[in-house]
Amino acid sequence: MKSNYKKRAVVLINEGTGERKDFDSINGAAAFVGVNFFNLQRAAMYNGTLKGWRVYESASSIRKHIEELKDQLKALER
Repeated sequence: MKSNYKKRAVVLINEGTGERKDFDSINGAAAFVGVNFFNLQRAAMYNGTLKGWRVYESASSIRKHIEELKDQLKALER
């Protein structure tokens, strides 16, 4: 059975050093920072910080959100 689960890539930027870390999943980034999945996911949604790391969704994830929002607009504007 195929899962509908899709990984969301995230990017961490260290606020002190500017170091960048790219992760192909929220789980990987959460393990690196030492927090749980849900806290990192929430930080990614709002570009929040955790333990000195600013959390962003990846460019590809942001593009996917844009397409989803465009679809929602189309549905509302009918």
